[in-house]
Amino acid sequence: MLPEIRRRRIFQLIAANPGEVLEVSRLIEEFNVSVSTIRRDLILMEREGQVKRVFGGVTLASQSEHDILFEYRVNLNKMEKKRIGAAAARMIESREVIMLDSGTTTLEIAKHIDPTIKDLVVITTSLDIAVTLATRRNIKVILPGGELDSRTHGLFGPLVEETTKKIKIDKLFMGTGGISGQHLTNFNMQTLHNRRLAISRAKQIIVVADHTKFEKEGFVPLVPLSSVHRIIIDKEAPPEKVAQLRKQVEVVLV
Repeated sequence: MLPEIRRRRIFQLIAANPGEVLEVSRLIEEFNVSVSTIRRDLILMEREGQVKRVFGGVTLASQSEHDILFEYRVNLNKMEKKRIGAAAARMIESREVIMLDSGTTTLEIAKHIDPTIKDLVVITTSLDIAVTLATRRNIKVILPGGELDSRTHGLFGPLVEETTKKIKIDKLFMGTGGISGQHLTNFNMQTLHNRRLAISRAKQIIVVADHTKFEKEGFVPLVPLSSVHRIIIDKEAPPEKVAQLRKQVEVVLV
């Protein structure tokens, strides 16, 4: 196996369990290489800012999911995201105008939209969602212009803002960087204004979040929980956190 391919697969293993330490012994067994080979890989990956070496193992250099490239994030908590996406998709009705925020969980919504739905308009800043829905003749896809964020595969900036100002959204489906106290939080300062504008244009705001969002806190508040109509979250979420959440917003556990 080429060293670059091995390092890519090492990162995939580490990214699959953010916040946890992956033991070096497991990597040696997984790739059937020597201790010195794995050590060289990890030293290089640490220099590149991908990982942090700790005693006996390695972890992500950053605990922020936002800092993990999209192609790796899409595999984090995959089964939970599928359940959340399917539940959210069931809330979409024919002849609605919806907006799907860029993200790995909203991508699952797009994948689960009822194939018999009629005259649906989907506005999205996500290239992956646009491609997923491109062949659906019963769905009109609107992709605003804008600058591309390579980490999220999403568009942002003034061009997105200009499009958003001109539309009325029946339902906005959005992810979140974290759930903290009485707010949803945001990691990406570049998309903050665009997301807030979309929220102001939507009749219903539906948040999709897996249970790990309770463990994260973004740089800035995105929107108060009181402004959100519904949060769909997986049943692995801590019961005490869900109970607190229910005091502020409707919660759907899947």
